[in-house]
Formats: sequence, C-alpha cells, structure tokens
Amino acid sequence: ILSITGTFFTAALIIVKLRCYVRITMLKVFGKDDYRMVVSMMFAAATFACFVIGTHHGLGNHLPVPLMDADMYKSFSKTLYVHSLLIMVGISCVKISIAFSLLRLSATKRQTRFLQDAILFIVAITLASAGTLPFQCFPVEAAWDSSLRPAPFGSGSVRCFENTTFRDLGLMNSCDFQHNITTDVLFATLPIPLIWKLHINMRTKISLIVILSLGWFASAAAIVKVAKQYTVLDDLDWTAHDSFNVWNYIELTVGIIAASLPALKPLFHWALYTVSAFSSSGRT
Repeated sequence: ILSITGTFFTAALIIVKLRCYVRITMLKVFGKDDYRMVVSMMFAAATFACFVIGTHHGLGNHLPVPLMDADMYKSFSKTLYVHSLLIMVGISCVKISIAFSLLRLSATKRQTRFLQDAILFIVAITLASAGTLPFQCFPVEAAWDSSLRPAPFGSGSVRCFENTTFRDLGLMNSCDFQHNITTDVLFATLPIPLIWKLHINMRTKISLIVILSLGWFASAAAIVKVAKQYTVLDDLDWTAHDSFNVWNYIELTVGIIAASLPALKPLFHWALYTVSAFSSSGRT
C-alpha cells in the first residue's frame, strides 16, 4: 500500500515543486490555478500521512489484526474518517485548479461562463457531499468509536447510516453528483478544442493535448474506484490491500500530475536549449 501510494505521492510532489519553480522563478507569476494546485498537493500529502498512520494501526494486515485491540481499531477508524474527508476535498481542489487553468485558454464568453459555472458546481456539490461523511453518525464520534454503537446500527440517542445506505451515498457521489468521474472526463476532453484553436505550431498543440490527456487515466482510476467501492463492504479482508482508497489516491495524484505538466513547458525549453548549446560548444 505504501509503496504504491508513496510512488504516486513523490511523483506528484516533484511535479508540483517544479511547477512552482517555473511559475515563481522563471515566469514571475503565480495564478489562481497555481495556488489551488498547491492546496491540492497539501491535501495529497495529508492523505498519504493517513496511509502511513493507518499502517501503525492495522492497515495492510488481514482484518482480524485491527479488531484485536479496541484502542487500535478506534485509532484506525478515526484515521480512515479523516482520510475520507481529506481526499474528497483534495480531488475537488484539483478540478477547480484545472478549471482556472482552462479559463486562460477560453476564447469566448460562452466557454468562460461554462467554466465558471463548473467551478461553482464543484464547490456546491463538494459541500453537499461532505455532509454525508461528518454526519454519518450522531454523535459524530460514533463514526470511529464502535463502543458508542451497542446495536448494529445504533440505539437510543446514537444513530448511524446503515452500511448499504452509506455505500449507496458514496456511489451516488462518485457516479452522478460528485465530480470524480463526470468532471474527470470533462476536464480531460475540454482542453482539446481549446488548445486546437490557439495560434501555436502543430507540434506544440499535439504535445499539450497528449500531456493533458493523462487526465483520462485519472478518469479510468475513478471508474475502477467506483467498482471497488460497490464491493468494499462485501470484502471481509479489505484492510489487507485497501484497494478502494489506493485507487482513490491514484485518481488524486494523477490528476495533480496531469494538470501540472503543461506548466513545465518553459523548463523543458530551457533544458533543451541548454543541451543544444552544450552540444554545439562541444563540437566547436
């Protein structure tokens, strides 16, 4: 679990650092999309920290291990609770950052209005969807403290969503209302017509489209995540691999990478110029 998530986290962190270097040092500008991408990377870092903390409380072990110690299982559940909130907001920040980047390319008022509406939609749906996580139980701490739930779904003053209800809400958020699939596909496709209309050479157009098409991999990760989400409650040993959360994290980090690579174009040009100049001086 840590090798997979750690690899994607490291790759995303390096790309975001290079993006900040290009924007601040080389271009002397840091836009709204850059700020939001940095925030996204912070959420990615915090989510990876949850993976690391989780391994100290049973994550990666077969399911009986986390259940053997009540305090360990409570810490494990609380970490998972925080993890769910962090990654949901992190993915939203990536989408908003991409939307602000595309606003720079929009050539018509219709495109601009569409992207602005998309940003408002993402914010609104994120706030609405987030309510299903913090308030899945009442009182809230019953979400990670099973001792407060004497009956399968709570009794007395304690109330929690049934497992199937919580799963269905998650699927609804992933497939229909939240932006995990719909906006992944949208923001992976939308740059193509916008870039095609730019007054740049064909090679640059194709390279930008190819780079931004990495967003399709994030879309594929989101689809795999939904499939894992549907069966996660049926997997009696899910803690051994944690496939759902791993694919969710891949979606987040690949989105960060795909959205940040186009910003590194000045750095690539500098590198190619430096190599060319060095080669020329060697020949002379």
